[in-house]
Amino acid sequence: MGKALYRKYRSKKLSEVVGQDHIVSTLQNALKSGQISHAYLLTGPRGTGKTSVARILAHEVNNLPYDDDSMHLDIIEIDAASNRRIDEIRDLREKVNLAPTSAKYKVYIIDEVHMLTREAFNALLKTLEEPPDHVIFILATTELHKLPDTIISRTQRYGFKPVTIEDMVPHLKFISEQEKISIDGSALNAIAVHANGGFRDAISLLDQARGIGKNINASTIEKLLGRAPSEQIQRCLETVNNGDGYGAVQAVAELIEDGHSPEIIALQMIGEARSLLLENKMSLEVALRLMTDLLEVSRSSNPSVALELAVLKSGGTDASSALPVDKVIHKPEVAPEPSPKPEIIKPKAEKPAKKEVSENVDAGDSDKLWQAALEKIKGQHNTLYGVLRMAEFKEIEPFSITLGFQFPFHMKRASEAKHLEVIHSTLKLISGKDYEIQFIKSTIGSAKVEIEEKKPKDEQKGSSDLSKIRDVFGDAELLD
Repeated sequence: MGKALYRKYRSKKLSEVVGQDHIVSTLQNALKSGQISHAYLLTGPRGTGKTSVARILAHEVNNLPYDDDSMHLDIIEIDAASNRRIDEIRDLREKVNLAPTSAKYKVYIIDEVHMLTREAFNALLKTLEEPPDHVIFILATTELHKLPDTIISRTQRYGFKPVTIEDMVPHLKFISEQEKISIDGSALNAIAVHANGGFRDAISLLDQARGIGKNINASTIEKLLGRAPSEQIQRCLETVNNGDGYGAVQAVAELIEDGHSPEIIALQMIGEARSLLLENKMSLEVALRLMTDLLEVSRSSNPSVALELAVLKSGGTDASSALPVDKVIHKPEVAPEPSPKPEIIKPKAEKPAKKEVSENVDAGDSDKLWQAALEKIKGQHNTLYGVLRMAEFKEIEPFSITLGFQFPFHMKRASEAKHLEVIHSTLKLISGKDYEIQFIKSTIGSAKVEIEEKKPKDEQKGSSDLSKIRDVFGDAELLD
């Protein structure tokens, strides 16, 4: 079995450590001058080189050669996650007084030191206060805030930072050339971005990608990670930046319908919005509103609608103007009459009806029928369900139903051919009957509007943004 790339290309010398020049130069100078501390504390995100530096330092203070498989009796590694109790630290305290077997120093590397119990910390502190001259401690942690100040104050602290994309990509390119992996620069950049500063994670992803085949590009990496295409994410943010709320909603709806998770889309958009903000290509106000709302997507009971609302709220100052009626209502346009004539949309005649087994819901009980249909759609078409739950359902005559929508956006989405087919087939599956489906503009919510208009003006202050969102989605879709 071949060795994993992250082990094969792990740094063997301080000079090979990637992206931590400030630490490397300090330690190299200390080694040259012989100014060795009795305790070091290495902190920072995972995969940035802490363990590699600890091992290299342990060998170099003893003038010992180092490779990933080397072991020495005087270099002891302890995983604090597995040896966190006071008994293990007491055992360590008893053994530190023993002289090294052959090296100049006995070096203890304690990884994930923040996992020690309070009692174990207290026992370790006594050893750190007055260590024998032949002992060096190297502590490593990803969670500095969990360490007692008394421990931190008795060590030399070195803070590892996330490896930048500029530092990471050249090393990934070097590894891919050594391993004869056919991968382009855009894919290497995508790997570096996804690794989020962790060089080990980046190498592991490169190792995974080489099994895909030849000519690996950014699109290949995005599919491997289950991420939405970056071009579509960027296009969506462009529409937000240009004040096109309608275009932004359409862009994220397409991503969701293509099978991408709303939660992952939101995370990608946050990362891209942050980059635009740092490059001064997005206003602080828009970025703040958008990123704040995107963070709530994963906590929402309806992530798809929460995502659409997030981009809509940030997509310009006049959300209602972004949804012109003539764009979302099927022509002929619904006349602005008190009782508008229904727009009738029949299922496509050229498609032969599928033989489906009825689930025996009484077709005569229209309310029960519609609720059963919604439940059926909910589990398989979340986006469509989010729209249909806003509709007013009525059976105007046997096997002919009307779906009333207050807002043009919902009406357009529901009447798309693929959604119409879902509604029709679901009703037929449940009732065993073919239904004619009509869409009309409804007057749902008009009473509420009249009441609100009578409220004192001071009660309506600060509600302009919410009003614009209601103009598009309706009150029932507003998320607190």
